[in-house]
Amino acid sequence: MERWTLRFAAPKSPPTPQWGSLMHGMLMEKLPAPWQEALHTESARPFAQWLEVTREGTLLWHVSALSDELAEVFRPLLTEGSAWTCRKLNETLTVEAVTHEVTPLQAFTRDFFLKEASCERLRITFCTATTHHVAGSHALYPTVELIARSIQQRLCTVQPDSVLADDEVVGQIIERTRIVRYKLQSASYALEGTRLYGYTGYVELHVKGPDPLLRLAELLFSFAPWCGVGVKAALGMGGCRVSPVERKGAE
Repeated sequence: MERWTLRFAAPKSPPTPQWGSLMHGMLMEKLPAPWQEALHTESARPFAQWLEVTREGTLLWHVSALSDELAEVFRPLLTEGSAWTCRKLNETLTVEAVTHEVTPLQAFTRDFFLKEASCERLRITFCTATTHHVAGSHALYPTVELIARSIQQRLCTVQPDSVLADDEVVGQIIERTRIVRYKLQSASYALEGTRLYGYTGYVELHVKGPDPLLRLAELLFSFAPWCGVGVKAALGMGGCRVSPVERKGAE
């Protein structure tokens, strides 16, 4: 797995995370035709991307490739000095700096079982609008199950033999995890001539159980920044961060 954070020079127009769907289009245009076709037809795409506008107004583009084959295709495109032209915005975004991380999936998985102590509490921050398909509609707020099953689906596309491919194992994680704190707000995302409604903000998850289950839960939820959460993660939705939380007092 590989991921990049690209910092752009200041654009002419005020930037917004809503440009994420446009960045997806520009990225697809740069890919070889066979990859364009393959990614267009795959229901669970092996990459995620989202745009962040910092408090200082800096525009950052976060891109992750879950497969080695796709990472190899992305690598020569996501470089310092590269230009990304969007006809719709009449903008050419120039990359000023790039940070690049390579983390083999096996090493990523192994680290959670080799670390000294497990973690029972995590914060997931949803940085761009996030939603889930539920009964023909879209969820305006998350549940543990919606988050966990979304991540499980994407993890299994790149590691189908993972223990987390077992629905019963993930079911145990869901059963033993609860949201103990949250700060959410409704959010919308303009996409392909329509608008999807969901949420941004954060939730804090508390997992109770034996040490092996805690490690599996941390592994599952920590994969979220790589794959995104919910629908349209390849189009800029569901961008998130995950961090451990130190427990303060009794819940």
